[in-house]
Amino acid sequence: MLPDAKYYDVWIIKANQVIREIPAITILQWIGERRLVVRDKIRPAGTADWFEVGQHPSFANNFPEKESIETEILEPPLHSFKKHQGVD
Repeated sequence: MLPDAKYYDVWIIKANQVIREIPAITILQWIGERRLVVRDKIRPAGTADWFEVGQHPSFANNFPEKESIETEILEPPLHSFKKHQGVD
């Protein structure tokens, strides 16, 4: 079982940034604002082991059902671009 705590260290993977001693209520707000995604990591403040936010039982239910790693990557499909063939 993953540990619960009042304060967590947060590792935002995309920015490779660690923010220390964030209250649990703030983490819930950040999830609601989509500032944290399922791949980001948390750990109880002062401990060594990181856990994915989406796997932690205190926070996993706060993510939208369909959110996944793929929703972070916003790449258009390759077939959506057409080459302009004509004379200007």
